[in-house]
Amino acid sequence: MEELCEEGTCGPNAYCEVVDDGQEKCFCNKGFTGSPYSGCRPATVTDNPCNPNPCEPHSVCVPNENGVGANCVCEDGYHVKDGRCQPECTHHSQCADHLMCKNIRCEDPCPGFCGVHAVCSVKNNNAKCKCRPGFEGDPYKGCHQGYLPPPPKPLPPAECISNTDCPAHKVCFNSKCGDPCKRGGSCGVNARCKVEHHYLKCFCPPGFVGNPYKICQREITRPPVDPSKCPNPICGPNSICEERNPRVVCHCKPGYYGGPPNCKRRPQCVVSADCDYNKACVQQKCQDRCKGVCGKTYVLLEIKKV
Repeated sequence: MEELCEEGTCGPNAYCEVVDDGQEKCFCNKGFTGSPYSGCRPATVTDNPCNPNPCEPHSVCVPNENGVGANCVCEDGYHVKDGRCQPECTHHSQCADHLMCKNIRCEDPCPGFCGVHAVCSVKNNNAKCKCRPGFEGDPYKGCHQGYLPPPPKPLPPAECISNTDCPAHKVCFNSKCGDPCKRGGSCGVNARCKVEHHYLKCFCPPGFVGNPYKICQREITRPPVDPSKCPNPICGPNSICEERNPRVVCHCKPGYYGGPPNCKRRPQCVVSADCDYNKACVQQKCQDRCKGVCGKTYVLLEIKKV
């Protein structure tokens, strides 16, 4: 870091000090006058310490009250920097974000910048104008009264925040206590809805069965079966029922085997003997025994049954 007030900064018979803004400044020794940067000479009471002017450009010579020596004060808009009087700014970027460089000084550009009924704001050293709420027009020239929408209506106070703020047969929805069953769409077809302890439940009404959240179907009741009459469910499918008082007799239909109520369709074959002589029983079906047995250039000779 560069040292301030190094030897040779000031002229002869002068000394260097670091002023409040952290910059170095030269002063004539006591009893001397002149330019502290080029050299100071012995002063007398009759001498005018400001003639010749010992100060740098953009600074003013001010004699001391005792008539001995003088001080150099920067002109308005200038400040000491690097031992010289320099302007506060020469372009906007040297100012704070909310200020702009105007006449070598960082100032607020908003006073008088916008038209009437307009608001000024400064961001990134750039001033902008916009019309106040309820006004319209050119904010840089002037805004006039425009359409002012009515203020929004205040929201009604919340009836509830959670379900516990409502009765047990209601729930909290959009800050109001309500019956979710009246909204619909919660239960299935033909189902009924009810709320218990803030929870919605669906159920099938009397005479209906099924899933109440999907569909309830009317329950089918069958008349009691007379065990001595046909048809009778004890026979099962694929069977024949015969009434032989005082009971019924069941047996399988033709082409079925087993016993009621488990009558099964009889297969085409069980062994190859059940098939024609030139076929074989494969998976309970009579199939061509030659198919897929020989290669492309061979022929299987069938041997007839004797």
